[in-house]
Amino acid sequence: MLVSFDGVDWIPFAAPTLTGLFAVAVSDLSHVEVAGSGANILGTSSVANIIGSLTPDCGSGSATSNPAARIASTTSQYSLTSSDGAHWQEMDATKLRVYCSPSSSHAVLLTGNSDLFTASAGFNQDIGIFVNDNGGPDQLVAWKESGGFAGTFSPNAAHVQALVQISAGHFYIFKLKWKTNRPAMGATIFAGAGSGPPYSPTSLLAKVFPTSVAPQEAVSSSQYHLAGSDGQTWRTIDLTNLAVTTSPGSDATAVLGANADLFTATAGYNQDLGVFVSDNGGPDNLVAWKESGGFAGTFSPNAAFVLATYPMSGGHTYVFSLKWKTNKSASGVTIFAGAGGGPPYSPTSLSVESVPTGVNPYSVASINQYALRGSDGVAWHVVDPSLQVTVTPTSDTNAVIGANIDLFTGSAGYNQDFGIVVSEDGGPSDLLAWKESGGFAGTFSPNAAFAQTEFHMTSGHTYVFTLVWKTNRSAPTSTIYAGAGGAAPFSPSRLIVDLAV
Repeated sequence: MLVSFDGVDWIPFAAPTLTGLFAVAVSDLSHVEVAGSGANILGTSSVANIIGSLTPDCGSGSATSNPAARIASTTSQYSLTSSDGAHWQEMDATKLRVYCSPSSSHAVLLTGNSDLFTASAGFNQDIGIFVNDNGGPDQLVAWKESGGFAGTFSPNAAHVQALVQISAGHFYIFKLKWKTNRPAMGATIFAGAGSGPPYSPTSLLAKVFPTSVAPQEAVSSSQYHLAGSDGQTWRTIDLTNLAVTTSPGSDATAVLGANADLFTATAGYNQDLGVFVSDNGGPDNLVAWKESGGFAGTFSPNAAFVLATYPMSGGHTYVFSLKWKTNKSASGVTIFAGAGGGPPYSPTSLSVESVPTGVNPYSVASINQYALRGSDGVAWHVVDPSLQVTVTPTSDTNAVIGANIDLFTGSAGYNQDFGIVVSEDGGPSDLLAWKESGGFAGTFSPNAAFAQTEFHMTSGHTYVFTLVWKTNRSAPTSTIYAGAGGAAPFSPSRLIVDLAV
């Protein structure tokens, strides 16, 4: 059976109690019919009940297991020409949607990930996550802006996240949309980097949690500014709106995600974003941080993301917060968080997912700085043999894989590619996901890059996940770097394998 949820795209579903071709028009959900019959089959059933029987359940996980994960991903490249800067356009209604018809209420952590760039300098690229509930209007739940003022064909491995609540008996469509930050007649922006096909993946991931173990999120659509940072002292962004307090009843691991659009008003000053924690009212301690480049240009946001884990003890109270600074003394200089012509501005957010203590999530991180010289632009090189995660599942399982790294170049014109590869039972490595960080715009201007994917593992097999990197083209005399900062410890490079169902 084929079902249309938007009146345009047809999707195959199995529905043993219903036969024929069903057309479900989101614009007119008071009428559901077998295609061509003209007969309304709603009868005594609600639209939600009928659609719920056809729409795939997005899973739930449980309080004692892992979250459910669903992903829509594509290795196509997309282009958008002459955006008016106001109206959001869907990227791909066929390949970049996640459908969900929950049987009970859940919390969903949505993450969008894409390499964004422009062919015409001066036009930033906005990416947003939208939710359609029961055929109503699409609602924007989060967005980020990727800078285009710095240069052309210089991708930003952009990331956007949002936590939403979904209810039983409803059907949901999660979508990715995009636009330019201002009218761009004749200009073209792109999603998906590389010389493919295939191009670097664009993805929309939904992690579904029971409400009893839902992640916590602090989010603000304000714009923040920091003037005259000394480059050493971390300053709290907003302790009222951008802090999460949690008190686990037993030992647990916090999976942390910080997301902000960062930029500078004065070229040459990078923006550092850090996640801090206070345990039982003690001093704030730095958990992880990333650096967003400002050497390339002004008012050119980087959709930065910081991924981290932190061990928590049962009975303690933890306060996680966001702080920031410049990478060097910046007297008379101002940096910003939150993009757009708002208010509201692009959201700054901090999410905290509490996972019962155990081997999951599998995580490895390094605070070293790495250099790769003379890449041929084709062969992938291991970043560090110690940046590997090995998993031997005892049952068939899905996993959400995430990698987070500060990338930059010492020679303008060379982009930095990083990827996640997997080897099964000692076999050859397969590339699962990758992103490209722009180097055409300038040198020593880090991109807080993030890549994500979902992967299925079979019981009894051993999987080794590894971080790899290269340049986007032959660079015989040039060097690229991973890990930002003036001295050790550098910004962490991290790989996480988070088991799901």
